[in-house]
Amino acid sequence: MKLSIVSALLFAAGTQACALYQMCHCTNADGTPDDAATKIACKAQGEEAKELINVDGVQKCHFTGDARSGFLRFDKNGLDNCSVREACTAAGALGEDSNCAGKLH
Repeated sequence: MKLSIVSALLFAAGTQACALYQMCHCTNADGTPDDAATKIACKAQGEEAKELINVDGVQKCHFTGDARSGFLRFDKNGLDNCSVREACTAAGALGEDSNCAGKLH
């Protein structure tokens, strides 16, 4: 019983972990894209290799750099979904989370 509780907690923690993605956008409370917040959140990302693009009428922040860089290519690059979510909230997006796709790591 204790093992299943611990396993459930570890699984829940793992699903909320931050990761690096190729593309992200902010959402409204109803889950629809929030283009205005996405524009602001994309500019707020520390990642330099990014651009705002239109995909099927939705503004998305797109990572354009190499997924790995640095000495022996140990440095991981991309859009951090946790950072994007925080920037979306700061930009006024009412969605619970950002929507990211193209997991890099």
